Amino acid sequence: DSRTERRFLPSDVSVSGGIEIYALDSVNSRILRLDRNLKNAYTVYQPDSGEDQFGIFGKFGGLAFDQTSGDLFVIDTDNGAVVRIDMLGGNIHTSGKFGSERLSLREPLGLDTGADGSIYIADRGNAAVGILPHFGGALSFIGGGMLEAPVDVAVLSNDRIIAADKRGVVIFDRTGTPLAIAGYGTDREMSPRSVAFFGGKIYISDAASSRVLEYSIREKSAP
Repeated sequence: DSRTERRFLPSDVSVSGGIEIYALDSVNSRILRLDRNLKNAYTVYQPDSGEDQFGIFGKFGGLAFDQTSGDLFVIDTDNGAVVRIDMLGGNIHTSGKFGSERLSLREPLGLDTGADGSIYIADRGNAAVGILPHFGGALSFIGGGMLEAPVDVAVLSNDRIIAADKRGVVIFDRTGTPLAIAGYGTDREMSPRSVAFFGGKIYISDAASSRVLEYSIREKSAP
């Protein structure tokens, strides 16, 4: 309720099976949980809550709820890390942080989770999409050399990934092979800010037109 909370700037949202909604408040660096009617909001995590484990957070970039594990993933843009929050046990783990033994993220922004628990990260600093196993491990990248400055990513069906880039969107398979593009002057001028996939359709928040663009996915027919 912005009438009672003057300093509130939601920068990303994610849902838990359509029952609970998680909102990332970038002004107060906190995560809020609301019910499906946008009522009963309360803070799930906040860095200045007095517990040392919350001090790992820098500037929030994006969040995603993993329907399979029930974990909440948050992008820590300042530290170039993905933070996994165990919503049952309350434990917090980080992956991809600069200077770790793994390959590092440079400027992670948006993210999404796959059916196998993998985390896909739009890394503007590396101009690529990072892929990280659910519980950590070797970080790999796809889209390098084609993407310019990705800001968000969404997982489609059949292990395909769509990246929202500086001037358009690109669909990749898991190996990084581009399958389709929109924008880049091919069909319209576009400046994506976020992307989502639901019900066989792709939704793009486009700053160039100040609209939400909708694209339908057509599956290939069997031979």
